[in-house]
Amino acid sequence: MEGRPLRRLVVTVRAAADLGETPSNPYVVVQLGDQEIETDVATAGGENPVWDEPIELRLPPPLPDEKPLQLRVKIMSHIRLFPDRLIAGGTLALTDLYYGGGQHEIKVPLWGDEGKRTGNLHMGLLMEKEAQPGEVVESAAGTVLGEVFGGGPATPAAAAVPGAVLPSAEAAEMKAGGGVG
Repeated sequence: MEGRPLRRLVVTVRAAADLGETPSNPYVVVQLGDQEIETDVATAGGENPVWDEPIELRLPPPLPDEKPLQLRVKIMSHIRLFPDRLIAGGTLALTDLYYGGGQHEIKVPLWGDEGKRTGNLHMGLLMEKEAQPGEVVESAAGTVLGEVFGGGPATPAAAAVPGAVLPSAEAAEMKAGGGVG
């Protein structure tokens, strides 16, 4: 793998929809290869829990004829004093579309442990090339990722979050509908 530039995948776990049950203390486990990261527990949402939480994963670009990597997600229910319970899970192949970079909003179909279709998980994907020493990686807008003109993060909250922060689906819808200037 040496010599292959690394890429960073920022997965923003947005929300689940139509889980069919009201999970107790739901959280999401995102797995890519040997990396496994959990979100915080969603505190609201019922059968449509919301996280809007970014997770960073590192991965190499694909080699010719290499099968796409599989991003696996599981929605779990944290139950105090008992083992956590699987609510639903799904898989997304990271195809050339995602390796090409940019931001993508996707829905991952979820399946229950009995093979029954159980809603969707809404996620944002942002694939970025990792900078090599002395190299500056720029965003599509021409600014260095994580910074704005004038130097530094746009807000104190942005400074606290590692990597790029994807806008929430609600903000994107408001902007598309003319609700945000």
